[in-house]
Amino acid sequence: MGKSRNRKGGVKFVDDSDDDTFSSTSSMGASGSSEPTMAQEAEKEVDEESVLDDYVDSLYEKRSSTREAGLKGLLNSFSTRVMTDYVENKYATLAHQFLSSVRRGSSAEIVLASRALGMLSITAGAGEVSEHVLKESLPHLARLSKLGSTPAARVSTIEALAILAFIGGVDVASTETAMETFWQILSHKGTVHADQTLGTNKPTPQVKAAAISAWTLLLTTLSSDKIALQLSSNGSVLSSLLDVQDLGVRKATGEAVALLCEIGNDLDSMGMTEMQVVEQMKALAIDSSRQQGQTKKERSEQRSTFREMLATIEEGVCPETSIKFKHGDALKVNTWTQTVQLNAFRRFLAEGFQKHMQENGLLHEIFDFVPRGAKERTQGAKQKKQHMSVADKMRTQQMNRKRSMAEAGRRFMNDDSD
Repeated sequence: MGKSRNRKGGVKFVDDSDDDTFSSTSSMGASGSSEPTMAQEAEKEVDEESVLDDYVDSLYEKRSSTREAGLKGLLNSFSTRVMTDYVENKYATLAHQFLSSVRRGSSAEIVLASRALGMLSITAGAGEVSEHVLKESLPHLARLSKLGSTPAARVSTIEALAILAFIGGVDVASTETAMETFWQILSHKGTVHADQTLGTNKPTPQVKAAAISAWTLLLTTLSSDKIALQLSSNGSVLSSLLDVQDLGVRKATGEAVALLCEIGNDLDSMGMTEMQVVEQMKALAIDSSRQQGQTKKERSEQRSTFREMLATIEEGVCPETSIKFKHGDALKVNTWTQTVQLNAFRRFLAEGFQKHMQENGLLHEIFDFVPRGAKERTQGAKQKKQHMSVADKMRTQQMNRKRSMAEAGRRFMNDDSD
């Protein structure tokens, strides 16, 4: 594996500015000013909160279609606004009702409710609220991730659990519990024996890809020592997943392997043969064969993605991605750690990604991003400290990894001098 990790690959630009999705309008006051008056602002807030309360009230109804409509309304509000104050005041009620829908709802309701739990945590940020939501949700989401009746329900609960553990997983034990759940899904071989041993139903490729991505996201929060314990001799599972026919599974696995290489883990020590992994990556980087349902664009994307992953394994070169937003803002990421985290939040927030990147303090801290066009927001000391905790955790893990790599280098030099 190459030692240099400072070089950058080509820059990929992604334009995420969608003027149609998030348009803004100004209210005209009595004086003709383009700025809304204080009275208008207060009235608007009351009206918006009243609508939100109506959505919450619908979650108590017996008719599932009514509950689903309420969840859809809340999800739309979570996506188009950063409702920090509302969540701070109502988080206990929201979490309780979302979990009620997860426990008793149909597959469609589970999809909506699990996503709502994740949006609740993203809006609340790091701290007591997200820790509470994770603690209450973990057993239910873990069970449905493994035993959900439909692929859609399983994917949704997997993605929600990953986000909750990433934000609220101050206790490493809860993070490791979530990771173990994902590992049981991604390592499932599709046999009855595996069902009984792992306590999980056979995953579809979509479910398996979601589990790999979720496991990889939480991997970014662990120290090198914890990562080694997570894998020990089970790294061969990842190597085998690179040969799976499904493109989504292969790409998710490739990201995990590239991340492991970037943070200084030796593939051979984790049960993977580096030479074999390199050959697998090379084959995927030049593969032009047409798979059923795969478009020309998808084949090109696969080759490009695996060329980037191969560059990381062989040379330590990390890809750089620049995402453009409205107001001329741009977010740049240039490590696999950041790329994995960015992909996870873009996937989960979907149409709400731009809004939250512009106004959500949690994401500003995670990605060290200061938007030029964002409105000035004054955060209380407690809230700012909560947002910082996730970013601080990321930086601490990175420093610990660098120390581990430096120590390994010193041991190597000492052994060589003997």
